[in-house]
Amino acid sequence: MEGSNVRSSVTRLFALALKVKQTMTFVGSAPPRGPLTVNGVMFLRANEDVGARRIADISSLIPSTFDANQPNVILLHIGTNDLSSGASSMASQLGALLDKILRARPSARLVVARIIQPSHEQQLDHRRL
Repeated sequence: MEGSNVRSSVTRLFALALKVKQTMTFVGSAPPRGPLTVNGVMFLRANEDVGARRIADISSLIPSTFDANQPNVILLHIGTNDLSSGASSMASQLGALLDKILRARPSARLVVARIIQPSHEQQLDHRRL
């Protein structure tokens, strides 16, 4: 990807869309963040960024945030903050959340990113190399 302003997952996704000549507009109620342009193209900085939340916190926002914003694509990057609750509990909560999202916006594309390893686990992995 080109440009030094391509940092967050949202701006990286926007840059990838530009690369394949697709358009996308982000929607949401979070305060605008990020660059004004990505690779020379105006970047509408709206999104529903709700970082540092748990699965239950996100679940409480549905369907109201979808009713207000009508997203066609939902990028869900969730789970890291729920690791301490245990894998089986997290998996069942995530499954319930995905079902709730798909009921609220059945025509939307749902993209689920994998969980980011907490930094202390990353440090352990580096020591093993």
